[in-house]
Parts: sequence; structure tokens; C-alpha cells
Amino acid sequence: MIPLFKVFIPDEASEAVVRTLKSGYVTQGPRVEEFEYLLRGFLDVAHVLTVNSATSGLQLACHLAGLGPGTYAISTPMTCTATNTAILSTGASILWADVDPNTGNITPESIAQVLAQHRNTKVIKAVMCVDWAGLPCDYDAIFGVTSERGVKIIRDAAHAWGAKYRESLVPSEVDYTVYSFQAIKHLTTVDGGVLVCASNADHNRGKKLRWYGIDRDLPKQDMRCEMDVVEPGWKYHMNDWNATLGITQMAHTEKIIEAHIDNGTFYDDWFTIYSASDVPVNYVNLNHYQPSYWIYTILLDDPEGLKIHLADNHIQASKVHSPNHTHTMLTHVEDKDAVPGVELFYARQLNIPCGWWVTKDDRVNIATAVNEFVRR
Repeated sequence: MIPLFKVFIPDEASEAVVRTLKSGYVTQGPRVEEFEYLLRGFLDVAHVLTVNSATSGLQLACHLAGLGPGTYAISTPMTCTATNTAILSTGASILWADVDPNTGNITPESIAQVLAQHRNTKVIKAVMCVDWAGLPCDYDAIFGVTSERGVKIIRDAAHAWGAKYRESLVPSEVDYTVYSFQAIKHLTTVDGGVLVCASNADHNRGKKLRWYGIDRDLPKQDMRCEMDVVEPGWKYHMNDWNATLGITQMAHTEKIIEAHIDNGTFYDDWFTIYSASDVPVNYVNLNHYQPSYWIYTILLDDPEGLKIHLADNHIQASKVHSPNHTHTMLTHVEDKDAVPGVELFYARQLNIPCGWWVTKDDRVNIATAVNEFVRR
């Protein structure tokens, strides 16, 4: 079976992790600092905040954006439940925006419609954008419809490590970007993530909040227990064990991303040239985007049939996530029926293996199996 996901652990990780475990310092310490230094260089940003999960990073971003009881965030149902759980954890409520049925990404037009509809009735603080499968949303256009209202843009880039928008890994229009380093992502620390804040003030505040609200940059006195805590926070920081694994990954991350992109662009070309017309390609003709192809999404009328056909050919495929507005915890959200793009995208989408482990022979076999099903 060619798997949809596979964990990449470099050979040198074991020895490096053992050194850290025996160092006597396993919580947030020198390895976290080293990992953050490498992340800043890779992302070309001034500040990063590593966290114990991307979910924690999203929750921090929501809090920093001003979400709380009596406020609202515009979001998409087409994502992992962690995305919208982060909003609900602040006490805020959600207003659904729709997605492009060809890409699964939230649309600027739908965001603008929600903002206009609730201009005088809702305190909308943020919009949550998800880069489905590693394809960036249209952040220029989203900023264009949110900036006048002072609405913050939170980017859930859990799928999109290495994806570029206008040649940048972290779009300047975005207030908060959160990457996931969970086990099956492009880069893994087993569990973990990183939050990038556009403003220094948000970064400095977030740095305290990820450690209970304690300012760890102040000179250490008696185990920091006597320090005044101005604002309550959480225990969201990364530890040196996870950071050590991340450090070993950084030497390989560009090659991992390149392998995903190489497989993804192969599918782009293959399905453009050889497939029947009802297998559209999501990623071509996007001049200022470079998707990172965490997975490769294809659209057709019988995705369940294709899934079975691929399994018969020893290829794993999946829808990966289901629309959040169908979950009991979110059935109370207003406008839950106003997302026809989500319904259409989910009904037609299926994801095939695209990662670093997919060989050139594998990808030909996968693409051929898709064609066989579509044309029969």
C-alpha cells in the first residue's frame, strides 16, 4: 500500500535526542532557542514562537487577535476541527464563510459578504484562513476586504509548510501564521508548531502567554515564582526534546518540500494532459502561488468509488477532513447552511499520496489508476 501519509525521521535524530535526554535539560531551553534561530532564518522573519502544538498556536493567535466572549471570528468549516476549536476556546463565536469549490480555500468574496451582512450587528475581530492541502489563500484580496474594519487575519498553515505567496513563506498581509509540526506534516517534531506574529507587540505578549504569562526574559531570581504575572497565560511552549528533533529535520526540510512539489507538479501536468475533463487541477495558472502539496486533492463525481479502486491498486486515499459545521459541537453556529461551496467541494474531493516517499514509479501508477477509474 502506498500510504497517504508517512513520518520522516532522519537517521541522526536518535543520537541527537538521546544527547538531549541525558543533558539534564529537557523542557524549554537551549535546544528550543536553537530551533527558533533556524526557523527564523528559514522563514525569513524577525520572531517566532514555538509551541507544543499548532492548536496551541492557533489558540494564542485567537487570543492575541482579541477574540473572547461577545466577539466573532469568520472561519471556514472545511478544515480540521482544531482550527475552529481554537476559536471556541476563547469564548468567541463563529460566522461561516464559504470556500472556492475548486480549491477548498475560503474566498475573499464570501468574507466580504459576511462582513457586510453583520456590519452593525456583530463584533468581528478576526478571519481564520486555512491553506487547504498546502495552497495559500488569496491574502491580498482578503486583506483588501478586512483592513478597513480592522479585522485580523489568522492563517492556519498546518498544511502549508514551505508554501509561498508572492515569493514569501509568510505573507505580509497576515497578522498571525501558524504552522504544524505534528507527526505527518512536512516537518515533524512529533507534536509541535510555531506561531509567527506580524507585530513585535503581539510577539512579546505571546511569548509570555505561552509560559503562564511569565516573562522569562527577565533575570531569573527564585525559580521565577516571585515574578509578577500581569496577564494569565497557558503552558503552550515547546520543550527541548521536541526541538532537538526539529533541529535534525531542518537539514532535510528543503529536500522534503521539493519532493512534495515535484510530485504535485507532476500530477498537475499529468491530469492536465491525460485525464478526462472531470478531474480538474487545483493548482495550475496560479502565478503568485507556490503550493507545498502536503496532499494532492482531485475532484470528481464519485470520490468513494475512486477510493475503493485505488485501494484495490494498493494506494491509500482519503478525504482527510470533514466539514466542521456537521459536527455536533458546531451545529449552533449561525449560517450553517450558507456554504454551498463547502458542500460541493467536500462531496467531490479526494486526496492522493503526494509526499517525499512517493517514487516516480509510484506517482505514475497512482495517476494511471485515477485515469483508469475516470475513463471506465
